[in-house]
Amino acid sequence: MHKLFKSFQRLIILILLFFMGILITISTYELVVILVNEIIKPVPETGLILGTSGMVYIFGFFFNVLIAFELFETIELYLGDGIFHGEIMLMIGIVAVSRKLIVLDFTKQEPLFIIALGLLVGFLSIGYYFMKKITIKKHDSKISCTKSEK
Repeated sequence: MHKLFKSFQRLIILILLFFMGILITISTYELVVILVNEIIKPVPETGLILGTSGMVYIFGFFFNVLIAFELFETIELYLGDGIFHGEIMLMIGIVAVSRKLIVLDFTKQEPLFIIALGLLVGFLSIGYYFMKKITIKKHDSKISCTKSEK
């Protein structure tokens, strides 16, 4: 029964990887189209090719592609070793919230919402720090065990 479950799990992960690959390909294509359209549009009187709003829009799309790619790699890692990598998920969370902060129009947001996003970034960063610290500690203890065996 366990072997059947593992085979089913592997099939689902492969399907997720396939669709995530399609999503990344489409998103990258759309990013290129948006970038080209922004560049070839007539230059306004200001002389700026993109302008601030165009840059924010493109960066937001760029971060979407980056987040999708990180999720793809996380799924691929899980498929390879069967271990959930929490620090990678926290890193993806930090990138996703950072993307939100970059494209956010602060003039239209409630102060409490902005404070909550700041706290979210802070707590995700603290969680990432401790996950990384635990991972390094485990890695160091494995190395010291291996050295003492010699």
